[in-house]
Amino acid sequence: MKVVCLIIVFILAIILFSGFGGCSRNVDNLKANASKVFKSNGFEAVGYQHYSLCPIVGGEVWYTLKKGDITYQACVYKWFDEYHLYGLEAIDAIKP
Repeated sequence: MKVVCLIIVFILAIILFSGFGGCSRNVDNLKANASKVFKSNGFEAVGYQHYSLCPIVGGEVWYTLKKGDITYQACVYKWFDEYHLYGLEAIDAIKP
């Protein structure tokens, strides 16, 4: 029984680490195409925040955005052949 459990853990570890290894290859591509995604949605990128590695979508690149006088944060990720804006959140929508 211990051998079976070790084999399962080993296989899961290989799957997990191979997924994370593939994620970082997508980050440069996302950075290169992020401005097109923002522009097509009416946003202007005002700052780069960070990237997150994600085995399913291959990575997310987070930015600070502006639309009008409101600042947002969101990420870009690639799903198959399409780039998506995800996690859009207003930072300063309510002002005193």
